[in-house]
Formats: sequence, C-alpha cells, structure tokens
Amino acid sequence: MKSLGLFARGICMGIADIIPGVSGGTMAYITGIYDDLLASIRTIDGRALRDLCLLRWRAVADRVAWRFLVPLVVGIAMAFLAAAPLVTYLLNHPVYHADLFGLFLGLILISAWLCARQAGRWQAVHYVAALAAAIMAWFLSGPMLGQSTLLFDLYVPHMQLPLQSNTTSGGWLLGVDNATVATLLQRGDLTPTTLAYNSALHSYGAIGEWVTSVQPWRIDPWLIGCGCSAAIAMLLPGISGSYLLTILGLYGPAMAALSHLLNGSPNVWEPLTLLTNLAVGILAGLAIGARAIRWLLQRYRGWTLAALTGFMLGALRSIWPFWTTAVAIDPLNPSHTVLRLISPTSPAWSSMTSWSVLLCAIAGGFLVWAIEVVARRRTPRTA
Repeated sequence: MKSLGLFARGICMGIADIIPGVSGGTMAYITGIYDDLLASIRTIDGRALRDLCLLRWRAVADRVAWRFLVPLVVGIAMAFLAAAPLVTYLLNHPVYHADLFGLFLGLILISAWLCARQAGRWQAVHYVAALAAAIMAWFLSGPMLGQSTLLFDLYVPHMQLPLQSNTTSGGWLLGVDNATVATLLQRGDLTPTTLAYNSALHSYGAIGEWVTSVQPWRIDPWLIGCGCSAAIAMLLPGISGSYLLTILGLYGPAMAALSHLLNGSPNVWEPLTLLTNLAVGILAGLAIGARAIRWLLQRYRGWTLAALTGFMLGALRSIWPFWTTAVAIDPLNPSHTVLRLISPTSPAWSSMTSWSVLLCAIAGGFLVWAIEVVARRRTPRTA
C-alpha cells in the first residue's frame, strides 16, 4: 500500500478521533485497512521493544511494519494539529455541528451494512453477537437512560467571566461537570476550598469534599488500566476511546496535563507522570487488543464481523445530530464559548437544518459506498 494513501487514511482516522463518539477504528474499517492495521500493530512485540532498548535499529526495522505504521501515524498527528481547530469550530457551531454528525451518521450506517454483508450468511449466533455488542456500545457511548450528570456551580470571582451569560452569575460559574472540575483543580484554577454548590445533594460546601484532582505517583495501576481500556476501545469500530476516557473522568485531566507540558509549566512531574501512565496503558491496550481482535477475525470471522456491526450500530447514539442546545462559557477557557447538548430531539422536516443533515448523511453513505466499489475493482479476482 502506497505511503500517500496511508497518510490520507491516517488523516481520516485523526479527524474521527477528534470528534467525541467517533472511533478511529471505524475510519480504518471504512478505508479498508482494518485487517492490515491489526497485523501491523502486532509486529510491535516484546522482541521489537527489546531491540529498540538495545539500539538495534536494523533489527527493529526488519521486525516492525514501519512502512505501514509511520505514514499512518504521521497522518493522524497531522490531523490533530491541522484539523482540530476546524473540527472544534464545527462542533461548537449551532447549525454545522448537526451537519457534521449527519455526515458521520451516514458513514457509519453504510459501513455497518457493508460489515454485515461480509459476515456471510447470518445465523442465530450472529444475531446474538451483534445484539450483545450493540448493547455494550450503547452504554459505553453515553450516559444510561435516566442518569443525570453531576454538575457543580463554582464561586470563582478571580476568573474573568463575561458579565452576562446563561452559565455565569455574579462570580459564579454554573453547571460545571465532574471531569472539568478535576481538570481545573489540577491546573490550579481552583483550590479544594473553593465554594461550590452540588446539584445532586442540593447543598453548598468546599469543592474538595466532592472532587479531587488526579494526583498520580509513579506507577498507577488505575491510570494504566484506563489507558489500556481506551486503546482497546479505539480499535473497535463504533466506540470512541476519548469518550471512554471522558466517562472515566480522565480525558479532561489528560488534556490539561498535555497543555501544562506544551506551555512550559515549571511543575512537570505530576502531568508527566499522569501522561506516562496513560501512555503505558495505551501501548499495552493496542498490543492486547490488536492480537485479540485479529485472532477472533482469523478463527471466527463471521461472528466477529457481526459483533463489529453491532458495535457500530449501538454507538450511533453518540452522534445523533438533533439536539436542543445552549451556548455556554467554556470553564477551561472562559473567554470562549462552547455548544452544550441538552437533550435529543426528533428531526423537524419543516426546518432546513433537518434537510441539510439528511443530505450530509447521504453524502457520507455515498462516500463509503464509492470507496467500497473502488476497492472491489482494484482487488484481483481469484480463479
């Protein structure tokens, strides 16, 4: 496979990973490199790491599928650097965020259909595998039905907040979620004694009574386990690793730790320790997940493809385009606003927004279908 094509696929995977609820594994499947990706990750094994530590560069180059992985990883990194501002803008736009979700809705729906076709003739066990995977993806891609998010109102008169906003009032920052509070504590924007209102308990108190910042010390099994789980999720089409980290309350602290390092903060030990533990977990998760999924595809391909179909369909709730929304102050950057999704709604076909979402979904589905047709024509036929 040519390096330019892998680079382009890496860009697609990177853009997908930026969007909450969309998996890079989904884009790898859509662009036809899913099996090759799993096989290439498997080449990074214990022997390769040992040769790397011993500086045996030729042995590492001969063992690792670097011709596949390097352009792919460079594409992912370029997408994070170049596309992140545009994607962030679209996600926080009151209209365009629905079009973006509609595009990915079409992409994933047609991908799930193609995946189901490749599973062969469906039997009872295929439906069971797909249903179990869809239920798992449903709960991993969003809060359970009836579950409310724990929110805090924070008294932060030292922050420069807009005078008039639906999320600020007289020095109070309203409706801040648990993970964001942990991030603000780690960055030093809040202290454990900051006055807060707990929406679940309907009481006032010091924020440190309810939320603590992540303070890892050396080897932290919890952080390593979270990184491992997120990496395995990234390899499964339909499940977002970043969203899983958000559920575990670590996505915000991890982003804050990275920001600390990039901004040259004098206190580098704590953020470096957090990121190192997560990185170890992610590498372990990629190694374990790639081997497990590839083993299943080789021995139980039909059942595994049925399960992957279920994963993609079950996770669609996280990219539903139609929501009631509100513009809110970004607690991590009070000079900016973010779009807050309040509750899902049904499409209103009297609105142009619903029709533009439908067109974007059709365009996304057509794109996947076109990629499949081109890939099928390029695949040599066996006698």
